[in-house]
Amino acid sequence: MSNGRPWAKLMATLAACVAWWALLSFSLPIGETGAPPLGKFLNPLEGFYRNNALEYYTEDDLHLPGLRAPVEVVYDNRLVPHIYASTPGDLYYAQGYIQAQHRLFQLDLTSRSADGRLSEVVGPSTLELDRTRKRIGASVAADAIDSMWRQDVDSYAQVQRYADGVNAYIATLQPHDYPIEYKLLGFSPEAWSPRKTALVALSMAFTLNAHHEDVAATRTRELLGEDRFAELFPDRSPNDEPIIPRGTEFLRGDTALLRSADQYRLEDTRLPTLGLSLPSGANGYMPSPEGIGSNNWAIAPHRTANGYALLANDPHLSLTLPSIWFESELHTGGLHVHGVNLPGVPGVTIGFNEQAAWGVTNVGVDVLDWHALDFEDAGHTRYRTADGSVATVTHRPIRIKVKGEADVLDTVAVTEFGPIVYTSPDDYRQGLAMDWLTVREPSAQTIEAFLGLNRAHSLTDFVSAAQQLEWPAQNIVFANRTGDIALRVSGKFPRRLPGQGKFILTASDPRSSGTLAPSQNPLAVNPEQGYLASTNQVSTDNSYPYYYLGNFEHTRSRRINELLSTGTAFTPAQMKEYQLDDHYVTAADLTPSLLSLIDRKGLGQSSLGQLALLESWDYHYKADAVAAVIFEEWMDAIAQLTWDELDTADGGPILQPDRWLLSQLLKQDPLSPYFDIEATTEREVAKDIVNRAFRDITDQVAAIDNNGDRPAWAQYNDPHVSHIARIAPFGRSDLSSGGRAGTLNAQRGDVGPSWRMVVELSPQPSAMVVYPGGQSGRPGHPHYDDFVDEWADGRYFETTLLSKADDHAEADVKHQFMLQPGAE
Repeated sequence: MSNGRPWAKLMATLAACVAWWALLSFSLPIGETGAPPLGKFLNPLEGFYRNNALEYYTEDDLHLPGLRAPVEVVYDNRLVPHIYASTPGDLYYAQGYIQAQHRLFQLDLTSRSADGRLSEVVGPSTLELDRTRKRIGASVAADAIDSMWRQDVDSYAQVQRYADGVNAYIATLQPHDYPIEYKLLGFSPEAWSPRKTALVALSMAFTLNAHHEDVAATRTRELLGEDRFAELFPDRSPNDEPIIPRGTEFLRGDTALLRSADQYRLEDTRLPTLGLSLPSGANGYMPSPEGIGSNNWAIAPHRTANGYALLANDPHLSLTLPSIWFESELHTGGLHVHGVNLPGVPGVTIGFNEQAAWGVTNVGVDVLDWHALDFEDAGHTRYRTADGSVATVTHRPIRIKVKGEADVLDTVAVTEFGPIVYTSPDDYRQGLAMDWLTVREPSAQTIEAFLGLNRAHSLTDFVSAAQQLEWPAQNIVFANRTGDIALRVSGKFPRRLPGQGKFILTASDPRSSGTLAPSQNPLAVNPEQGYLASTNQVSTDNSYPYYYLGNFEHTRSRRINELLSTGTAFTPAQMKEYQLDDHYVTAADLTPSLLSLIDRKGLGQSSLGQLALLESWDYHYKADAVAAVIFEEWMDAIAQLTWDELDTADGGPILQPDRWLLSQLLKQDPLSPYFDIEATTEREVAKDIVNRAFRDITDQVAAIDNNGDRPAWAQYNDPHVSHIARIAPFGRSDLSSGGRAGTLNAQRGDVGPSWRMVVELSPQPSAMVVYPGGQSGRPGHPHYDDFVDEWADGRYFETTLLSKADDHAEADVKHQFMLQPGAE
């Protein structure tokens, strides 16, 4: 018996080791991608702790090959680098080096996603995403942009020097130094290039300018008929407050297009019904997330308390850790600029210099059309072109590398109307050609436009830089120390006849020919009203001579114009209040009318309590606003009952009228036939719909109010910040902030204000800034998410330009060091 005990202990020890090994190798099923394997995660030499033991600076100077002259770097207490270089080339080199230190995995993931190369490192789960990106042609467009840059020595030098800096940092790494995501996914970083910078910019363009409701609009029109479609889906709301103030004079230089448009209106303002037999699946239909957009505004000095122009900007985008933005301050020669940029793109995208400030919002104009091809043969090799001739389909080969599996080979059919991106019979876009202007006519001027804004001081500088921006189309607002304010709708836009691009096009339809000249884009300078504001609403009133269509918002514009038109002596503190404003104009418009239609007979205590909350509500979407939950549930239920005409058996993409139109019907036309429920024999009116909907939602609201750790509206709206690779434990899901899509504080899920900035253009310009993240891209690092709580609480950080490294107060400096030229 005694001789067996050591063996028993040995076997027990081995079993424990095997169990421990299995535990460390196991990936917990948390979130979309799961938690990392515990062994890799906890490895003290190469795992999470090693990842966060690395610092971004050293006590000694760094010697970097490729640097031409010394560069001084000052990190402030928020880990924001202030970079002082003697030449632009060294400045962008240092910017690339430092951003790679902080955000290397983000650079890699963003460029791979745009290039259709995620499956190389993730595996087959991203194969369809890669296939779509390859078929769209972002890779081809990036190649073209890279070639254009190479033909311009100055432009290429800027993006190449940034790439050199990124690569200088990569060269310093050993595998145990890689960011934790590389270790978890088992791959290594690869060299950066100007082409990858183009891919990062194209990724943002796809997010902002790839609006495509053509298929859904075509289906909806065929379901309703042309007259009812036009009634329910007008191009603009009668309550729209355009970006460019009414009364602004517009140029009418494209006389050929204006003559064609007038003739087109005289001949036929109705588009023909296509009569398409569309497939019955909806896989792959991905409308833009609600809330994607932005706010910006500028106020002239005569309307501010301190007599200096004010500028505010908060772009609403996906909220990620690390943030899509990186904050920095850049100095060289006559350039002194502070702000944020997209990691991977040199310079500052949104910010201010010593004389001026600028900010951007998405224009929303439709620059993507879908074409139904008229094939001449059963094999779909020849098709009829716009001029009636016959052309042959060409095929572009595609190879997708897949981790752990054989390469996937594919081809995409390419026509003069664009590539045929979707071929699955389960996709509504099957067989349609995608004509996306950004890919069809790529431009290398995007980087030049923003680098020009970095140096812009005067109105002339601003217009010159803004005219260079062709994609993604942006409303660029500007203010300077001399008191000028301006806003330009920048981008390359199709020359369209009325209605073109709203529905799927056929070869026989008139096609937009070319693009508008930059001089025809809307521009406002120093308007009499003393302010300019854009919130992704319609660009102009009907006096603008050229037709355009797009996806425009209708409520934030009303709110900001209400605040700016009636206020006086504005201060930076008020600008902060407006960015955080969670008042919803639709709720204010409609709630009293809804309450007046309610029949209270037979309602229980829970329902009566909910009505009482609505009666005392101030229409603000605070984190604890139960009334906001009631209103949202009620409106959704009303919409579902009202628009039963839009129910389809296949559940595919169908447009739903905007909420402003439903609000208008409820208030102005309560007997509208749209309130009649088709499945009943009764003839319902607005009051019937309102009461039925309220009774339907009472229990749901009560459940939300009494469930969960967060306040009611925060629980319902679920504000959170996701990890960029959707590794749930690396994100933040514990937020309790207010706002909704449609309020100025446009927070919804993980979409919302990705950067808040308020600038006062005093003799020493100063700003208040914050974004929901941190400078570091390393999960667990002290600066990984250290701004999130301030952002959620509506707090800002104050900053100002310091043109010399020695100007920094000692208490505000976290570290200061030199980048020195090293051996090549």
